[in-house]
Amino acid sequence: MINRSRFAFAILIAAAVLGVLGDQLLRVGPWGLNAAIWIALFALLLARFFVTFDPDTPKRHLWLFGVVIGFGVLLIWRDSMILKLL
Repeated sequence: MINRSRFAFAILIAAAVLGVLGDQLLRVGPWGLNAAIWIALFALLLARFFVTFDPDTPKRHLWLFGVVIGFGVLLIWRDSMILKLL
């Protein structure tokens, strides 16, 4: 059983951090690397919540975090002039 107030406080802090960083990183365009950094941070925070608050999470679902990071990398590819030539 998780401590609900501790979980809610952790969600509040994570949302504030993601909000501030999202505001700073996604202010200018093209988003490319900035969006990938934000997505990677989101995936890391989500994985941290799974490990901390639900240690019984099946390991078979953890590959989804790799997919999220992969889509962040594709945003870098989309906005890079050099990689568009490939």
